[in-house]
Amino acid sequence: MDHRCTSVTLYSPQAQIVLDVLDRDGICFSRREYVQKKYEESAPVFLSAYDWFVKAAEAHIPKPQGAEYPYWAFLDANSLEQSGGSNLLTLEVPCCEAVFFDVYD
Repeated sequence: MDHRCTSVTLYSPQAQIVLDVLDRDGICFSRREYVQKKYEESAPVFLSAYDWFVKAAEAHIPKPQGAEYPYWAFLDANSLEQSGGSNLLTLEVPCCEAVFFDVYD
């Protein structure tokens, strides 16, 4: 990625409900309750990690008003795993609104 860029193309697998809300409202937020519903009995592990990440990320980029958790996106569409029923979103995101990190770290 060119570090002088003003925007970057990112890819994110999302459920149909996310696309429906985006079409309807033009904006969509990830919320704690959605993480709990998606991961069920494993949710506490994910919520702990998400809570830590949100706090750490806010040191770099302010959290958008109304957002609770991030949407995960990738620079390379081949790097992501799409679960059954997910849709691949292609997003053009201002670099100043994204937090970049190595998922394997």
